[in-house]
Amino acid sequence: MIENIPFASSSDTRQRVDIIALAACRAGFDISDAIYVGDGLWDLKASRELGIRFVGVGRKHELLRKHGASRVLVSFAERLRFFRALNEDGNQW
Repeated sequence: MIENIPFASSSDTRQRVDIIALAACRAGFDISDAIYVGDGLWDLKASRELGIRFVGVGRKHELLRKHGASRVLVSFAERLRFFRALNEDGNQW
């Protein structure tokens, strides 16, 4: 942990899906409740393997959409609005 923030990294396990699952476990969440935010195709692939929701961000937004990401946030302002709304109303998804 970093200053009481639960997380996992490739130092814990090398498989991407295992890193995500371990981070959820350490945070005390069921993996099915997770929303993974990523900027690469491996992020999208790992999310699909785990059956969890995915939000694409960053410069590769067109590539993520092309490969089926249904939620892609391009600008920082767009990201803030999305996650604020999600925090206020967990049913937004």
